[in-house]
Amino acid sequence: MTFKRRLVAQLSRPSGWAAPWMARLLDHFNQKQVRRAIAHLAPAPGGRILELGFGGGVSLPLLLDAVGEGGVVFGADPSAEMIRRARRRQRRALAAGRLELVEAGVSALPWPDDHVDGVMSVNTVYFWPDLEAGLAGLRRLLRPGGRLVLSIGDPKELEEMGFAEAGFRTLTAAQYVEALTGAGFADAEVRAHDDPMEGTCVVGTSP
Repeated sequence: MTFKRRLVAQLSRPSGWAAPWMARLLDHFNQKQVRRAIAHLAPAPGGRILELGFGGGVSLPLLLDAVGEGGVVFGADPSAEMIRRARRRQRRALAAGRLELVEAGVSALPWPDDHVDGVMSVNTVYFWPDLEAGLAGLRRLLRPGGRLVLSIGDPKELEEMGFAEAGFRTLTAAQYVEALTGAGFADAEVRAHDDPMEGTCVVGTSP
């Protein structure tokens, strides 16, 4: 396996000896995208928010602050190592019932219909096994009027990093808008930013 393929495989699901290093890398490079995604999600105090693929967990305290004491943050990640890391770091929120973490990908989310007010995912949609089914599942979880925010990187950069070579998605923001619309989301649109480190957000609303 080439270095690029090993790196992309770790990005999709950090594991083994490389997992702690990958967690720090993800936290460092995703910080601006995470903050921008949260700004577009605009969680309300007391809200119920799901983050899909939280990686190193830099987003979790920010989301907990945004929803406040009366809110709940749900986190799903397919990496057992990332789940363990988050549970160590967020013991108080877990004990208080303000945070719920599950080891799961987009195709196996355990929560019932209309369970959350918002969903965000930063740099993970490339790895979903089935984009259409994943979006349908997230729409099911969202209450009417709930918002989905997908933060993505530049598809050309993803190509250069070997994503397509490894079998992962390198769609444009416009293609994701089309996918959200096809999955029944309303008002799907692109929100690009001048700083490439903030990524591009694709936003849609559950009708």
